[in-house]
Amino acid sequence: MIVRSLLFLALFSLLLQADEPPVIPVGLDAYRLWERWPYQRIGARAYMRSTYDRRGGNEGADASHFLYQLAEDRNVTLDLQGQGILYFARYNHWHGSPWHYEVDGMDHIVQETSTPNPNHPAPDSVFLPQQPFPNPLTWTWSITKGADLMWMPIPFEKSFRMAYSRTHYGTGYYIYHQYVGGAKLSRPIRSWNETASAG
Repeated sequence: MIVRSLLFLALFSLLLQADEPPVIPVGLDAYRLWERWPYQRIGARAYMRSTYDRRGGNEGADASHFLYQLAEDRNVTLDLQGQGILYFARYNHWHGSPWHYEVDGMDHIVQETSTPNPNHPAPDSVFLPQQPFPNPLTWTWSITKGADLMWMPIPFEKSFRMAYSRTHYGTGYYIYHQYVGGAKLSRPIRSWNETASAG
């Protein structure tokens, strides 16, 4: 009994000294800090959203199902409130480019070089503006033969909204994290823009 009590006290003492809750790697730290991957992320919520057919019929292979329309060239597919980071986006076929990435109320136009003629992808196409969307964190359909893929973290402090300019076969799949309850983050979340790094 005494040995069990001593063991319990030793374990309890270690728990008190632990980094509680664990620090959550965010932004590019989420890719760099591999040793943190197995840790429980208290205060982090991961979500996946898409342009799925909200009637449940998979009509049009989940293409062109928008949440709402603000204008002819503003067809919203993702509308988030709160602090978070968009970590992944996949755009198929005509893909809707140019996209509006509205970060904390500021509209940023993101596109790829095949946008003027999407039926004939430009060889070696890239995301534009190119500097904030480097390869290998972005891949275009001239390489993938089917989709534009983006893994560049897009942090937002209060809100994020994505809208497509084109609607023909506009599909999208997105993964994002949101943080609640005073989560301990590896760095502060600052609004993304074309000149700021995700860190």
